[in-house]
Amino acid sequence: MAGENLYLVGKILGHKQHRTTASYDHLADEHLLYAAEKVGKAIAEAMEI
Repeated sequence: MAGENLYLVGKILGHKQHRTTASYDHLADEHLLYAAEKVGKAIAEAMEI
């Protein structure tokens, strides 16, 4: 559920403490890497590298 509010995700999953939901937060890192690579490629193309 990348991009969703952790509080809401925790509620949906029935977590009583936000720390339980936060332990899964690292799973979204691949989306950050993809976005960073996409932005880097766009910058490189704009600079004609």
